[in-house]
Amino acid sequence: MERKAICKNVGVCSLANKVQVITDDDAELICPECGEELELVKEDTIPTAEDDEKKRKRKRIAAICGGVVVLAGIGAGGYFMMSDKKTPPPPVEHSVKISKIDAGEGWVVKPTELSEVSEKDTIWIVADDNMAKEVADKGATLAITLEDSTSTITPANLVLTKDTVVTVTSEDGKLSKKYIIALKKKAAEQGNPVETGGDGTPIGEPGPVVPPDPQPEPWASYATFDGTTMQFKKAHVIPGTNETAQPGDRVTGVWVDGEVNSVRWFHADGTPSEHLTHK
Repeated sequence: MERKAICKNVGVCSLANKVQVITDDDAELICPECGEELELVKEDTIPTAEDDEKKRKRKRIAAICGGVVVLAGIGAGGYFMMSDKKTPPPPVEHSVKISKIDAGEGWVVKPTELSEVSEKDTIWIVADDNMAKEVADKGATLAITLEDSTSTITPANLVLTKDTVVTVTSEDGKLSKKYIIALKKKAAEQGNPVETGGDGTPIGEPGPVVPPDPQPEPWASYATFDGTTMQFKKAHVIPGTNETAQPGDRVTGVWVDGEVNSVRWFHADGTPSEHLTHK
């Protein structure tokens, strides 16, 4: 009896690849090309090579469409995730610098460029030459401006009557810097005393100013000194310390009676050394 069958060994057998119908009356139904067992088919269900190719195309199209949908979903989700994410604020740059000091009328701030002042350097508040001594003795009220709003200063309201250490601390407490602010008052006027009556009123005219006899300063042989900075001409112990400066060294800051109180020591090549206090 004649039967119709197809080989299912696709990829190996050319008859299976072509979906070629094989007419066979062999009881075992063996593929004449690859030797695999054939599968019986009905006449109206025999697939053609064209039908098989159409089926493969449909599968490919379905796969491509599915991939496009997945990618579109991923892209949309990524967009919304990115657009929803907030940009972090830039980090705050903390500062511990003094940008300005206002000491009021009659007072001069030195140095004028405070950005050049390093930690433990001295900021001088100097009385104007025209200021009366009794006014200078009362000191100066300082208004201190910081470089920005990320720092605080202690003390906040400063009435300067003597040398004071001011501390500037950053808002987060991680940075801190100390500044020495010193007051240089007007020197006392010298002259002959004025004779007064019993009620204290002057009698006659004030006498002429009598300058004191010049006396060599103790540092004159080894340094020059202007009351703020001692510049060494030869090696010598820094007055008020156990340290020895070398020729060209400079020591600047607060001095009391020609000896160190709170100063900074700079070597001849300009490099700073340690901060010195009185020993």
